[in-house]
Amino acid sequence: STATSSPTTTTTTTTTTTTETSVVAEQGPTWWPENAVATSSAAPPTGAGPSESPFILVIIVANLCTFVASVLACGLIARRRVTRVQTMVAESPAAAANSPAASPAKVAISKEGSPRRADMDDVLGEGFALCTIEDVSELERLYRLFSVTDPHSLGFGRDVAHRGVYSDLHVVRAWRICSTEQRAAYEAKKVRCCREVRQAERSHKMPQVWTKLDTTCEALRLDESINEKVLLHGTKPEVVLAIAQNGLNERFSDGHFGSGLYLAEDASKIDQYCTPDQEFASGSDSLAELHRSLYKSTDEHPGKVFYCFVVRAMLGFPVYTKDGETNCSNGDERIWATDFKRELAAIPGVSPPIPYHSLVVEAKEDPSYKLKRHREFITFSGDRILLEYLVAYKRV
Repeated sequence: STATSSPTTTTTTTTTTTTETSVVAEQGPTWWPENAVATSSAAPPTGAGPSESPFILVIIVANLCTFVASVLACGLIARRRVTRVQTMVAESPAAAANSPAASPAKVAISKEGSPRRADMDDVLGEGFALCTIEDVSELERLYRLFSVTDPHSLGFGRDVAHRGVYSDLHVVRAWRICSTEQRAAYEAKKVRCCREVRQAERSHKMPQVWTKLDTTCEALRLDESINEKVLLHGTKPEVVLAIAQNGLNERFSDGHFGSGLYLAEDASKIDQYCTPDQEFASGSDSLAELHRSLYKSTDEHPGKVFYCFVVRAMLGFPVYTKDGETNCSNGDERIWATDFKRELAAIPGVSPPIPYHSLVVEAKEDPSYKLKRHREFITFSGDRILLEYLVAYKRV
């Protein structure tokens, strides 16, 4: 009797366990929410509680979605920035004037060593890039900008920084300057200049400015409605890179006609302010960095060259003077807003007041004229000037 009952009991227990396992298998794990009430007495597996796992899964999925969205957004932003740079380069007047088949080699700013070919990363990273000009037609235009019509004036004058005996200027290298930041600032200033000119012309007709370089620069599609011109600005080799990256800054400039940025139409005029770059330099100074940016090796340096920027400038509504104090069209009207000569006077009859956009100093062999040989064009806002080219030339 006892021996018989023991196997029976064992069989019953096994059957019950099998039945419970089948129920669990059909219902799913005991930590699923729909089974939490029915199987609350069962112990959950290690590392997951009845209410923790759903929230963990939600958090994981949310983090993955956030990561994917961030990657896509970064890629979209980078693509848009590259597209803007490509559009800027493609639509620049200098590029539009070139032959479609031209493919100028680009030289980027490099602090590590010799120059490398520039790409969009150089423009986005350093803020600008220098592109070597190889297109023949573009180089010919630059050569014409430096044609000297008054060789007797070369090396002569009170402002000559480096004297010598020579009779001509020859362009030996040229680079196009690509800067999205400078172009954006210039275009924004251009919109404002257009609005102010329209407002001023309700009271006065804007004087049209002509320069000796107008014919040569017709292909650059200048905006005559705001007296947009191509002009020259000579400089020293030690500051070339700083200007290329940051643009011209009126705060660092001063002269006989106020604290503005001085431009010229004559190569013989800007040559007075240039100092020579004698030879290829190595090391860590400003000249060495300039040479690494412009020349691949010592052999490429042309030896004793001078540098000049070819710029696009909006002269807007100008005021003309011959003595630096009064308006040529009205001798009783002063041209300065204050005695500090940092801003021009307001255009008469315009309300709200709008200052003249630029100063044109006339030149003539006459005692009443302050300048005798070369005119000067002065603007008091660096954003009204856009750097187009850097040119290296020789005195011959």
